[in-house]
This record gives sequence, structure tokens and C-alpha cells, in this order.
Amino acid sequence: MTLGECLRRADQWRPNTLPEEEKAKVVLDLERALEAEFFPRYEGAPGPGPRRWPEDRAARLLASGPYEELYLHRVVARCELADQEWDAYNAHAALADRLESEFRKAWEREHRRSAAARET
Repeated sequence: MTLGECLRRADQWRPNTLPEEEKAKVVLDLERALEAEFFPRYEGAPGPGPRRWPEDRAARLLASGPYEELYLHRVVARCELADQEWDAYNAHAALADRLESEFRKAWEREHRRSAAARET
């Protein structure tokens, strides 16, 4: 899924008035966290580095396949938070957390830790 597809799908899931730039920030913040804190521990970590809005609207997101909905849940949770829909926010945030955890575990099963990470 691309950043643009993610935003379009999130708007279909949850019509909202949140600016596109703010929704993109939610997705890009997650991407930056994965790139900075998670992937460096593994060999063959994906690139290409931090994405920017709106220039990288067509850039593929790092978590794919069964895990790509974690971005959607993060964006929808942010929309629910803006509207003070606490129960819906909590539900989407929990789903996003679960999907992110599953994505990280799957990545760990399929990729070898880098030499630097094995030393720590």
C-alpha cells in the first residue's frame, strides 16, 4: 500500500475533517519510528529513508500484506481522537498496536539480526 492509498482508504473507513497533512504525519511518524528504532537491528532492512508529504504520496509503506492495515487503524484512531470518540479511538489504537506487534514478530522470524544487534 502507498501513502496515498492509505489516506484514501482511511477516509473511506471513517469520513472526517482532519487535514490530509495531519493524517499523513501519523503514517510517516510510524514509518520513521520503524526505520529508526526497529529495522536497523536487522540485516537487509528496507530503505529508502524518511518519506515526505506530499512528495512521496506514491511511496510504498514498509509494513505490507496482512499488516498494512496498521496504518489505517492509526489514521482512523487519530480521526476518532480529534472527534473525542474515546471508545472508537481506543478500539482502533488497540488494533493498530496488535498489528504492529504482529508485524514486528513476523519480521523478526524472517530476518537475521545484524551483527551489531547480536552483540547487545
